[in-house]
Amino acid sequence: MILREPSADNYAWNWNQRILVGCKNALTERKCDENFKKSYFACPEAIEIVPRKKEELSNHDRAHYDLGFEVDDRFLPYYEIFYDLSTCSVIWTKHELLGSAFDQTAKLRRAETDFRSFPCPDVEFSTAYTQLKQSEQPHLGTNESFYYQKGHLTPDHDAPYYWWKLATFSYGNVAPEWITINGEGGNWFMLERFVYRLAVNDRKRYEIFTGVLPYDPPKYLVPEGKISIPHWFWKVVKHQTQGVVVFVLNDPNPSESDVAKKFCPEDQCAALGWEFPKNRSKGLAHCCSYESEVLNLIPQQASFEELLTLPSYTNKKTARRRPTETIPLT
Repeated sequence: MILREPSADNYAWNWNQRILVGCKNALTERKCDENFKKSYFACPEAIEIVPRKKEELSNHDRAHYDLGFEVDDRFLPYYEIFYDLSTCSVIWTKHELLGSAFDQTAKLRRAETDFRSFPCPDVEFSTAYTQLKQSEQPHLGTNESFYYQKGHLTPDHDAPYYWWKLATFSYGNVAPEWITINGEGGNWFMLERFVYRLAVNDRKRYEIFTGVLPYDPPKYLVPEGKISIPHWFWKVVKHQTQGVVVFVLNDPNPSESDVAKKFCPEDQCAALGWEFPKNRSKGLAHCCSYESEVLNLIPQQASFEELLTLPSYTNKKTARRRPTETIPLT
């Protein structure tokens, strides 16, 4: 894990520049010179990844957290979580996607690790998300092929470094999402790849806000009113004053009213070159610009003034994976 902010979004160092490298709970100082070794960045032990409360919001059932790393008595935040403590449910998250940071990490190994707990003691998250537990609640409508997964809000795919990827595996960063929507080929899966490719090709820093809209009346994964099941997932992709918000319906068998629901008069996905399958089981998706109705649904800091303009080379019809190497965490 590299403990410094990138300069102009690029993780490169000048000759003789000081570099701080964190491993487990220790900081080591290195210098960029002829003695520098790639092994300096190898860390055999996991770094402590923890949530830290930034503030309690005016509604005391809600709180704002930074999730990051504790190394040598220092806390280094990676992304933000806004959380409903009363239902043990994430509301939205924010992270930065550093496009140019991926130049040197194209073959970043895939993270495989257990999810970390989150400060909500009334819920056994690991049990609630199992297919067995879901099958015990007929009203959820799950079966062997259709069930809820742990859907990331801040995706591990957006992390340019391995330890950052591990930090996304927190129960505070996931919400129940149907497998056909969250899994490969689903529209949420495709959206994450579109956004990643945009940042990498464009080599810019993007602010990414990701959140959920609940059912009305609400639905829960745990019968006691815990872990809210989103009706819609949304994602804001923002660069300076430009942005776009994408809504994805979290229902593989939607009602006609859900199918007809639009958050803006005109779907802007085609204008962005982001073409999503219209197959309902994949999660219906549409893209919006900055209409007032949309801005009332997202956090104020996620608002933008004009529709995102994409370079022509990002307008591809298919989303491709970044090459990965599957290496279990030991």
